[in-house]
Amino acid sequence: MKLISFLINRPIACSMIIFVLVFVGAISFFLLPVNLFPNVSRPVLKIQTELSGAGPYEMEERVTKKLEEELSFVENLTKMTSLSSEEKSEIYLYFRWGTHMEYAALNVREKIDRVLEDLPENVTPPVVERFNPIDKPILILNLTPEDGDLTVLRTHTEKSLKPQLERIEGVASVAVYGGDKEEILVQISPSRLKAYSLTLEEVTDALEKENIEESSGLLEEGEVQFLVKVSARFQNIEDVKKVIVATHEGSPIYLESVGQVYLARFPLAQDASPV
Repeated sequence: MKLISFLINRPIACSMIIFVLVFVGAISFFLLPVNLFPNVSRPVLKIQTELSGAGPYEMEERVTKKLEEELSFVENLTKMTSLSSEEKSEIYLYFRWGTHMEYAALNVREKIDRVLEDLPENVTPPVVERFNPIDKPILILNLTPEDGDLTVLRTHTEKSLKPQLERIEGVASVAVYGGDKEEILVQISPSRLKAYSLTLEEVTDALEKENIEESSGLLEEGEVQFLVKVSARFQNIEDVKKVIVATHEGSPIYLESVGQVYLARFPLAQDASPV
């Protein structure tokens, strides 16, 4: 009652109080920061591993599953999701709110160290990092081919559509996921290798030496310098078939003589990020 009596008996003071509150509120409103992705520390860790030349199925079997088996015993873990795509494995670990994330990251690294010996030799060391919502895409475009050819769709998207989108002002990056990708598969016959006294390592070395692209130095002409680059990459399946693996009694042994070389299509996994 005293407050009501005070406001009734002193209208000027009451008006000044209201004015001050409205003024402070208006100033605070315009100074209030607005952020699409506020700085909220989520208890989520991301483990990313890469394996050159591996398809989604190979990444799943040789990398993702082995890591998941060991990481499932991490303390305070509530949920774990994973994504295996071409040459990349991503595992997301969700922890209870209030978990000390630096300690959790250290624990995760210790678990990963235990399973490193079981991973392929040429795998890159798994990278453990805090999940940042800002890394999530802000726009996702789904494309469907009219003729159902996912290989042509992906090729067109990577070579034509992606560069156009990247040139738009304000676009930081564009990533392409999904579709089908053509790969050249080489299936070696053990009996043919034995007949020519060859090993699988010799065949692999021959393929690596024939499929190269590297810099050979600089060529100077006056004040002008030209970068010399040697490019001997395979252009088609016939180039692969005609790779000389070795020689036998003076005659070349071609790759197609010790195995089968053919084109195959592999579906690429769709990418996803935790919500």
